[in-house]
Amino acid sequence: MKISRKWLAEFVSGDIPAAPDLAAILTARGLEVEETRSFAPVSGPVVVAQISEVQPVPDSSIRLCQLNFGAARKTQAVCGAPNVRPGMLCAFARPGAKIGELKIANRNIRGVQSQGVVCSAAELGVAAEADKIMELPPDEFHIGQPLAESLLLNDDILEVGVTPNRGDCLSHLGIAREVAAELGRKLRIPDSRHSADTRESFPVDIDPKARAACPYYGCVVLRDVRAAAPASWRVRSLLERCGMRAMNAAVDSTNYFAIGIGQPLHAFDLEKLSGGIRVRF
Repeated sequence: MKISRKWLAEFVSGDIPAAPDLAAILTARGLEVEETRSFAPVSGPVVVAQISEVQPVPDSSIRLCQLNFGAARKTQAVCGAPNVRPGMLCAFARPGAKIGELKIANRNIRGVQSQGVVCSAAELGVAAEADKIMELPPDEFHIGQPLAESLLLNDDILEVGVTPNRGDCLSHLGIAREVAAELGRKLRIPDSRHSADTRESFPVDIDPKARAACPYYGCVVLRDVRAAAPASWRVRSLLERCGMRAMNAAVDSTNYFAIGIGQPLHAFDLEKLSGGIRVRF
């Protein structure tokens, strides 16, 4: 199982140890860490910017974007992505930043000054989308916001070998419980309060022969879900680095909580269900 060190830190009070020390702690508690690797696709000033104007660059397929990245600070950069448009929020790497091995600097491109790079999700290591720039929803991001911390970009990934008898450790919360116990820290349990109306039920039947193995099955009905919509960039970023491909809001939110806290395990399309759910071997 792949564990994000920065995501793990959200479940444990206080500072969490560096990756090598964390690996030693987990291995000592019977959870062998098979590999540790750095996930640091960017460094330096990568911020949220708003594109205010887009103009074509003569004799080319690229366009010149005017950008605002907060406190009346404005700049410009060339971009060849098809989805660039005025008004959108984007990820903008300013001069001095580094994306992979590429150092961002002022450059003259097709006779115009480009003072940074408008980034794709692939360039930031967030998702596989490389053919268009990363569009940031305004209800999730604000102009001038640093992206490295909000998307937990500079991270460490630990590949943990969980044995069959430790199903309780098949989530970040389960691993965090071990870390908190070893360090004498408080475990942070996520706030489970919600505003969804959960009074509607759906029939669930547990086979009597399976009750010893499955004494309880929880199920809730959610309506008016935009299942095909993309999940938030934070969710998609964490899923991708933990080895799961981002798909859509329904699948991604389920996977996010499954590897985050161990539940839920599955989401069904209500329109395709009839006669209830039967739990059996």
